[in-house]
Amino acid sequence: MSKPTENRSAIVSDRLHTELIGFLSFRHFFRNSYAYQLDCDQLRPLIQAISETWDELKESLVQLSDMDKEGPEDSV
Repeated sequence: MSKPTENRSAIVSDRLHTELIGFLSFRHFFRNSYAYQLDCDQLRPLIQAISETWDELKESLVQLSDMDKEGPEDSV
């Protein structure tokens, strides 16, 4: 997602990709553990970053959608 391919540009920045991995790791942990194992000190940075991360992800997806609407011949 953060690396361009032959057919498309990068979907998200490297920084956003790293942040999303943090949320994915939390999701995996949460689904496979018990609530009493949650550590508030580890959750706090995710909670504080969620709004900004979500806004940046939405903007990246809008840009991807706009590029898709332009078609491959227009994005070169």
